[in-house]
Amino acid sequence: SPSSSGDTRFPKLDECAHFHYENVELGPIQVFLCDKQNDSCKSSMLCSSSANKENENEHMCFLITVVSNSKKWVVRRSYRNFMFLDTQLHRCVYDRKYSLLQELPHLPQGEPKDEDFEDKIRNQLSEYLERFSQLAGSLINCGPVLNWFELDNRGNRLIVTDEAINTPAIAAAYVVVPYTAQATDEISFDVSSQLFCKYLSCRFPGFPEK
Repeated sequence: SPSSSGDTRFPKLDECAHFHYENVELGPIQVFLCDKQNDSCKSSMLCSSSANKENENEHMCFLITVVSNSKKWVVRRSYRNFMFLDTQLHRCVYDRKYSLLQELPHLPQGEPKDEDFEDKIRNQLSEYLERFSQLAGSLINCGPVLNWFELDNRGNRLIVTDEAINTPAIAAAYVVVPYTAQATDEISFDVSSQLFCKYLSCRFPGFPEK
């Protein structure tokens, strides 16, 4: 679940490597804003401390519910994150004439951040997500777009919650390019496989000592 501070242990969306999946199998996907009254992270809350130096309006925080493969989870995104999604979506996947999604503009600085202003932004984003839900399908092979919703190329949740990890690890990653073992001491990996690096207290055969 999102942390109250807006910080996570994962890299920022705009810092993620840009890659495309070779194969994508997505079923129906529904995404929508959480109800404002039940939103534990009010939209007036900032998603990033850097907002003090930048446009605060674009760092307003929103919770989005994602429903895929009969599973549901919530992600937290700022308006700036939405702009990033819109850019990537129309750079890699859809022509705007086909998507019919309205381009998300920069918000003016100094705009009074009253309830009417926030409601206007929420309505705009709600319409955007509703249209995206109608479009979502296997054409979306752009990694950053799927990452935005914490989706892998099979429509499963990409990020495993801490509670689901029962092996202590010092690092975690997921596979974006398939690899077939070339030797007996190598391992084959499929796209979207979860990898965990665990500390070894004893010397592993074939691994050089320091």
